[in-house]
Amino acid sequence: MSEADKDSGSESLAFKLYADGIRELSLHQELTEDDLAYFLDSLWAAPTPHWMMTTS
Repeated sequence: MSEADKDSGSESLAFKLYADGIRELSLHQELTEDDLAYFLDSLWAAPTPHWMMTTS
């Protein structure tokens, strides 16, 4: 990781996926731009605290 990345607090997509246990990712031609944006946004979303989660 470069010093600029360390200072900005950003993570590369590859590092984030690896840290989350994802070792392979396949994107299909049918993937919509909206679906891709939703997926990428969810990677960097702040986790919901356990006390905010609803249980059934």
